[in-house]
Amino acid sequence: MTLPERWATVSFAEVTPPDAPIIYGILQPGPDHPGGVPYVRPTEISDSTIDIDALRRTSTKIAEQYARSTLKTADTILTIVGTIGKVAEVPAELEGANITQSSCRIRADRALVEPAFVRRFLRSPSATAQYQAKRLGTAVPRLNIADIRQFELPLPPAPEQRRIVAKLDALTARLARARAELDRVPGLAAKLRRQVLVNAIEGGSINSGDFDGWTEHQRGALAVRREAYLRDRRGSRLRSDVGTELEFLNGRRAGWLDCRLADVISLRVGYAFKSKDFSKTEGIPLVRGANIAPGRLDWTEQARLPASIASDFEAYSLAAGDIVIAMDRPVISTGLKIAQLRPEDAGSLLVQRVANPRPTEWIDHEYLMVVLQSDLFMKQIEIHATGTDLPHISGNDILTTPCPLPPLDVQKEIVRSVRATFARADRLEAEAARTRALIDRLESAILAKAFRGELVPQDPNDEPTSVLLDRIRAERAAAPKAKRGRRAKADA
Repeated sequence: MTLPERWATVSFAEVTPPDAPIIYGILQPGPDHPGGVPYVRPTEISDSTIDIDALRRTSTKIAEQYARSTLKTADTILTIVGTIGKVAEVPAELEGANITQSSCRIRADRALVEPAFVRRFLRSPSATAQYQAKRLGTAVPRLNIADIRQFELPLPPAPEQRRIVAKLDALTARLARARAELDRVPGLAAKLRRQVLVNAIEGGSINSGDFDGWTEHQRGALAVRREAYLRDRRGSRLRSDVGTELEFLNGRRAGWLDCRLADVISLRVGYAFKSKDFSKTEGIPLVRGANIAPGRLDWTEQARLPASIASDFEAYSLAAGDIVIAMDRPVISTGLKIAQLRPEDAGSLLVQRVANPRPTEWIDHEYLMVVLQSDLFMKQIEIHATGTDLPHISGNDILTTPCPLPPLDVQKEIVRSVRATFARADRLEAEAARTRALIDRLESAILAKAFRGELVPQDPNDEPTSVLLDRIRAERAAAPKAKRGRRAKADA
């Protein structure tokens, strides 16, 4: 790469003071030592910031043995094991702290280079290319300290360094604001989906007056079905009246029926297959709770049953479009663990503690999914889930969930409205993700431009870097050499 006239290419070893070379930190910091010396691990660096509250502490004795890697304000930390390339500035609060062997400390010689200039370079495409070229290992990638010291840094005159840093700060601040706005989109999309579900089960998303209501014959038939259900459950521990009271449905549209899911669905719960028969690679896939993510099936962790055994369990076979609900830990941070099978998932088998609600002629298949994704079902789970470490809902909790039941034509219209809104939310999220990727590419291009000398104009009055380098090299050569002692081993 051709650099501007007053620039020079130097090694990282040259831009650090001779008495503070690039170095990694503590090998074995030992157990957390309240009142001891804090140390920074790669996991505590996020978005170029150190999470000070999460830091662990090592003993004073161990810290003294690694005094050479002690941190000072404005030092730079670069992660070099596992996740390579995280960069952070050491704040004043961590003066005297340390790092682990998974990071290295880079202390800029301020007579030659601005610490902020070094940090911005370490995030640039040029630095990333050098990481990749010198990366060792596959499972746990790492960088060698000797290689880092020989990394090349394109170095402009000191005044231009400051101009570059100021320009990058201004541009990256604008990009950060754009990212912050884009990061709001998933939350807004989720809110949009929740709102359309609320409107759907309250009848607010369509005009029910445009459709015929339930006939008296249909109402009577549903009442007969409910009586049969109650009769079947009589004397069982699975009571049908322990769910949320149906009065909760008050305020829904006229012409709708207030019922429970037990009135309009059947429920199938999976089989307790023997784990000794499981295979990870061959046979029929089993739909377990671990395979159900919010809105989709996740086959990352598979358990399969040999076809010779699976053939005896046709009653638990699932078809495309079937709905499955995780009964153990049904709600996770990303939402409710409910999904519909895709065509490629068909034929898989239902495992214990996974429920498969199946619609009858009273309820549209997709409208059933709307009810199960709504706050009505979430409230039912919140009220009735048992267990703290592993929350669980029973089949009865599902069956006794209140279900506002509009006529079938209205159900289909509600589904159409919900689908359209969900598709809109999906498009918003996809567009935000594309825009964010473009911003990331733009930031990378800006950094590349900065370190080619194309971001800010050169000033012919700036002292060339080569002149400054010659002067500093001469000063270092004339300085007395410090005696180097042996480094003590760390305690286990």
